[in-house]
Amino acid sequence: MKRLFFFLILLIPFSLFAQKGYKVGDKVDDFSLLNVKDKSTVSLSNFFSKKIVVIVFTSHNCPYTKIYEQRAKSFIQDYEKKGVGFLLINPNNPASNPEESTEEMAKAAKERDYVSPYLSDSTQTVCDKFGATKTPEVFILKNQGSHFVLKYKGAIDDNPQVEDKVSSRYVKEALEALLNNQTVKITEKKATGCMIHR
Repeated sequence: MKRLFFFLILLIPFSLFAQKGYKVGDKVDDFSLLNVKDKSTVSLSNFFSKKIVVIVFTSHNCPYTKIYEQRAKSFIQDYEKKGVGFLLINPNNPASNPEESTEEMAKAAKERDYVSPYLSDSTQTVCDKFGATKTPEVFILKNQGSHFVLKYKGAIDDNPQVEDKVSSRYVKEALEALLNNQTVKITEKKATGCMIHR
């Protein structure tokens, strides 16, 4: 009995770090969030005309997001032409972080000329469903006709600081595989970025 109790105690730390949110291969539920750019409501289901949807949990205040900003703009423009949709979601809590308010988000989106919807997940319902913990953190969904399925989650690439030193472009490689009806080789990589503010 003592041995069993000791074994269960050992398992507790592992359970605390168990993976939360969608796993690769899971069906993703529809959601609706406020687009701060025009005060409209945007739903995932609005993107059923797209083959693939890329969701980026991000924050205009995160230093890592700022590092990726220029790369992201040209990347989004290139892949939108190939039938890929993009949603930028700010998962930070504005109640404890006023700089993440919808007003500040809208201001940043205008100043930085965001081409994709910039959505506020102020209740953190959507980021919790996805299991997002960092900004930026990417989730790639494939359109299965009646629903979307998660195909990749995690980091954009292996070098946020220096673009010229990137050797593995995880998001690009996953998108190219999906667009060519191939299997995604790397389906998950731990994101490097800012912790989501609760």
